Order: sequence, then C-alpha cells, then structure tokens
Amino acid sequence: MYNNRAAYFLLAPAIAFLIIFSLLPVLMVIALSLFKTNYMTWKFVGIGNYLKIIKGSYGPIIINSFLYVIIIVIGCNGFGLFICLLIVNMNKWLQDAVRFVFYIPCFTVGIIISLVWKWIFNPSTGVMNYIIGLVGFEPIIWFGNRFTAIIAVSLSIIIVGMGTNLIIYLSAVLSIDKSIYDSALIDGASWNQIKMKIIIPIIAPTIYILTLFGVIGGFQMWETIFILSPITTAYNLMYDSYSTAFRFSHYGLGSAKSITLMIIIFIVAIIKQKAEREREI
Repeated sequence: MYNNRAAYFLLAPAIAFLIIFSLLPVLMVIALSLFKTNYMTWKFVGIGNYLKIIKGSYGPIIINSFLYVIIIVIGCNGFGLFICLLIVNMNKWLQDAVRFVFYIPCFTVGIIISLVWKWIFNPSTGVMNYIIGLVGFEPIIWFGNRFTAIIAVSLSIIIVGMGTNLIIYLSAVLSIDKSIYDSALIDGASWNQIKMKIIIPIIAPTIYILTLFGVIGGFQMWETIFILSPITTAYNLMYDSYSTAFRFSHYGLGSAKSITLMIIIFIVAIIKQKAEREREI
C-alpha cells in the first residue's frame, strides 16, 4: 500500500503537468479564434470567424480534405496490407528484403522527399511525364488541375507511409501462432483462405488503429502541399488554416479553421469507433 501511495504521489504531478500543457495550447487557440487579429490590432468578434467559415466558400476545401484522407488511407493501409498478405508465407529473407525496400522512403525527411516528388511531377522535365509519354500520353501539368494535383500529392504521401504500415501489419501477422496455420492447412484450407478467413480477422484491431491514425494524419497533412505548391483549388483545410494565419496574418480566422478541423477529426473518429463497435456486435 505504501509503495502504491508513493507511486501515486510521484505520478500525480506529472499527469497534472501533461494535462495542463496538453489542454493549454488548445484553449489558447480557442480563445484566439474569437478575435479578429493580426497581433497588432485586436477586435473581439465572438463566433464571427466560425460564421465566416460556415457562410464562406469553404465547401470545396473541406471536400478536398476528405478526398485526401480517403485516398491516403486506402493507399497506405490497402497497399501495406496487400503486400503483407502477399509475403506472409514466403521465406524470411524475402520478407526482410521487401520490408527494407518499402521502408527506405521512411528514412527520408518529409520536406526532402516532397522536393523529389516535385521534380518527379515536373511538367517538362519530370520522370512521370516521361513515363506516360512512352505509352503515348500527352504531358500533364500535374499541379495545375485540382484532380491530378490531389492524386499527385496523395501518391507522394502513400509511397512514404505505406512502408510503416507494412512493417506494423507484418509484425502483427508474424505474432500469430503458426500452429493455427498448420491446423488450417491440414484441414485443407488454401493460403488465400487462411489470409482472408484467419489472418485478417485476427489483425482487425491493428487495421482499425492504423486506419484511425491514417484518418487523423490525412486531415493534418499540410507540409507536402506547402512544398509541392499545387493549384489553390487542391488545398485542404489544414493548409488553408496555415495559409490564412501565417501568409495573410488573419490569426483569428486561421485559429477558427484549426478548431473546425479538430472538430471534424473528432466527429469522424467517433463515427468510426461507433461503426467498429457495431460491427463487433
């Protein structure tokens, strides 16, 4: 009992410190969102910034945010899981080689790899247009069109994020007792049936948590858009919040957009969690 009390006595200040300094920045952003300010002049507008968001033409930007999330989550999770299931019954040396190859992009800094992708999608000297030119297609100005810009930005993120998901999925799969596979094979099941009927249900919690992290990360993505500089109609809400606050010095409106994004992420996370619980029932 004494040891427990001592542990509580030591942990309580640390927990209180973490709670305070986790909530404090959020509270400060909420407070800032109630003002029209460039840090030189201040005017209290209450929920005026939020009304401006509701009445303004932010629908396409919000749609872009969801498009980025959908493409990135499907790409990172889908391809990561597909490759994991593809190599799960292969030799260990081949598994290690595949993991290494797909994890190489994760070693690079996000800004640096974005610069590489900016060159890859360059309309005149980029590798991508050279490749599609080999099969007879005309060069594409990738970042000059909303649709192609969203695809290009998402692809650059998928290539980097897929490796991490592959490592996590493969770790979850390799932790499954091999006797389960042996029993299924003895009963006449094929490896495809084992993957679909045994492996995927067992690693379902891993799929769920990676999907949730992918959704949050997809909504919060902005540095890739900052580096690749696509057409403004391809901006998402996160980058628009940054641009509003730090490029145009509308800090109150930028803060309101950040809070709006946080609310959207929170609602999506709750909906997904509720859907997951209903599926389990």
